Amino acid sequence: MRLGWTTSKYSTTYRAVKTIRVNGRNKTQIIKSFGSEKYICETYGVTDAKAWAKEQVRLMNEAEEEGSATFSIELCSGRNLALDEQRRFNGGYLFLQNIYYELGIHKICRAVSARRLFEFDLNDVFSRLIYTRILFPASKKSSFEDSRRFIEQPSFELHDIYRALSVIAEESDYIQSRLFKNSSALSERKTRIIYYDCTNFYFEIEQAEDD
Repeated sequence: MRLGWTTSKYSTTYRAVKTIRVNGRNKTQIIKSFGSEKYICETYGVTDAKAWAKEQVRLMNEAEEEGSATFSIELCSGRNLALDEQRRFNGGYLFLQNIYYELGIHKICRAVSARRLFEFDLNDVFSRLIYTRILFPASKKSSFEDSRRFIEQPSFELHDIYRALSVIAEESDYIQSRLFKNSSALSERKTRIIYYDCTNFYFEIEQAEDD
């Protein structure tokens, strides 16, 4: 295992990753996500998040070599917890995150951001919209609230989601073309069959129909 990280305009997130061989190709697998730099410093009381994460990877490698994948967590029963402070986090999105980065969607967002002027992190917004749409299908506001329960906290606000939607709509053709190319490199696809998503199809009529 080795230390991996992704850096956005607002934060850096660290994780333990491993390169494995699948169908003759190298694949990067996320073993454990440690969280953002801010989360690590505040949660574990350290000043150098990268050094802390690197040490965790070293300990994980030692445990793996010894044939034991157990980890110890120190708890202090005498410590008072702050009122209304979030202590539980959702990690169910991590397996989706692995697929997200395998498809190179973060690179697509980087290319879109390079030719447009906005301050929010498009990759952060886009990834959260995808994760929550699969795990907790709901409104944009609910998606934002659900993403705040993830281990890695969002770097954007609710209004950034609506701004990002306009960008995604305008770049739809580019995003789909790059995604098709990236996904084709991972697995074979039957191109003779076309699938249509009609879940959001609406139409208007001038006069109400009888029941």
